[in-house]
Amino acid sequence: NDSNNCLQIHVATNSDDLPPYLEERVLEALFFVLGRPLHPTITHQRIGQQTSCTLHSHRRHLFGVRLKPPLQVIHFSHPKTEKLTAEPYRKLFDKYLAYTLPYRKRHHPLWGQLNAVYEASAGTFINSQALTVAVAIESILGSEFANLGKPSSSERKKIDTAIKYWDAWSGTPGLKERIKGAISQLKQSRAGDKMRVLAKRGAITAEAAKAWQKLRNTNVHAYQRHSLPSGQLRQLLSIVQTLFYQLVFYAIGYRGYYHDYGTRGW
Repeated sequence: NDSNNCLQIHVATNSDDLPPYLEERVLEALFFVLGRPLHPTITHQRIGQQTSCTLHSHRRHLFGVRLKPPLQVIHFSHPKTEKLTAEPYRKLFDKYLAYTLPYRKRHHPLWGQLNAVYEASAGTFINSQALTVAVAIESILGSEFANLGKPSSSERKKIDTAIKYWDAWSGTPGLKERIKGAISQLKQSRAGDKMRVLAKRGAITAEAAKAWQKLRNTNVHAYQRHSLPSGQLRQLLSIVQTLFYQLVFYAIGYRGYYHDYGTRGW
């Protein structure tokens, strides 16, 4: 019910109870789809064998938010019937909710990254937004694709052999441990390794991965002191913002419409 400038969501179940943190998950899914958080009051009710939960939210926005939703609120026509449909929004909401609902803590990691990106997009400095989006992508790669891009068992054995080689080295103990630690890191998959795997799968593009690398390195190593022209910075940010959404799409299993903000004309 989205009338009178208010949003009301009513959820009911005939099972023993509602899933843990259902309210948070619904709000997180709506945050992702709409591109803005909702700030509701929540009421619970139990009548007979039915448990119900109602979320009531007034529209509130941060001033000057630059973050755009994965789907702009426009009218979609069904490709077969040509009638107006909300199916893309419903499908995206359903996939996000189904993916995050089993999580047993109050806020899903995806919400944390989305919220950080949203807050940064309302800030004064676009550099801050760029840095936040780049770091958020790295975090998503770690939390949602933890096992992606790791070396094979044979490669890990070779890495162990290399570590044992340095055990016999007669150099400074402190330096030896640093060298062994650096070699041990080869067992872990880096963000770039995961990106390459995802690009091969068609989940993202190699160009978007390169844009992320450039935006991340530029802002991490020379924050607000880099030499990127403002137009190039904005273009990279648009590409990387789309990459952020593409990673979430792939994680939750969404296949469908979205706006590619990295392409002129979207």
